[in-house]
Amino acid sequence: MVLALLLRQASAADSSETWFDRMPTWGKYGILAFMLVFAVAMIETIRRSGQREREVKLAALGAGLKYHASDPDGLGEIRFAAFASGKGTRVGNVVTGKTRAGGVVRAFDFSTYVEHVANERQLEGEFSDYLWGMDGWGETGRSSSRTTKRYSKARSGAVVKLDAFLPPLMVVPANILTRTFERVGAEDLDFESEEFNRGYDVRCADRRFASLFLDAQMIDFILDFERHFAFETFGNYVLCHGKRCEPKQLPILASKMGELTSLVNSLVYDEYPTAIGLEYRDAVTDWNHRPGGASGHY
Repeated sequence: MVLALLLRQASAADSSETWFDRMPTWGKYGILAFMLVFAVAMIETIRRSGQREREVKLAALGAGLKYHASDPDGLGEIRFAAFASGKGTRVGNVVTGKTRAGGVVRAFDFSTYVEHVANERQLEGEFSDYLWGMDGWGETGRSSSRTTKRYSKARSGAVVKLDAFLPPLMVVPANILTRTFERVGAEDLDFESEEFNRGYDVRCADRRFASLFLDAQMIDFILDFERHFAFETFGNYVLCHGKRCEPKQLPILASKMGELTSLVNSLVYDEYPTAIGLEYRDAVTDWNHRPGGASGHY
């Protein structure tokens, strides 16, 4: 009877122990060391992020441009192909200036993210399995879920808005992957510049638009960029994007991208007008053909 009571108490004591209590001393110290390294890494990441924000802000203000730490204009919501690799896009360090034509140009940092949902049991189990390669450690009775975001490597980009409705077009630096897509049927459009054809692959379903937009001036403009930058059009916008720039380079990127608006072929605006432009064109036509000619009125 006494023996049974002692066994029952021992069993109760064992059931109240957690996986951390059952872990050997060296394992506990290992977890503490891992957590310390992780905390130091997080602090350093936050410090560098804050330092970059300060450096970009100083560079922007020094160049006479505006700075926003976040994305007040919703650039991350534009459906560029460069933003399509994740569930969403985080935009920050936005530098805003004026184009030669009086429009707005914005340079920024961005990264895409995917969401990962796991319950607490899975999170603890994955963590302990990663550390020790053992099953069963970290199991608790909780099953509440949590959503985490995993971000891609940060990149830099710049965008301008045109008074035209642009079909989707992509100009990407040529590499083995893009050449492979070309072989399996995704046709690459060629232009008169051999240097441009060797360095970039162009994808666009509207050949007429591609030929108008990528005229000699625009090709020279793109060739003047560093070769890791890609370009694309969508709706009213033109985007360039590439490796993350140095903080002082973001205002320079904004200024350079601002030159694009004055280089766009006038036929692009004529043949691909916005809805407002089309209404204005129809109104002018109706007015010029009003009853009675120039002296007439409605």
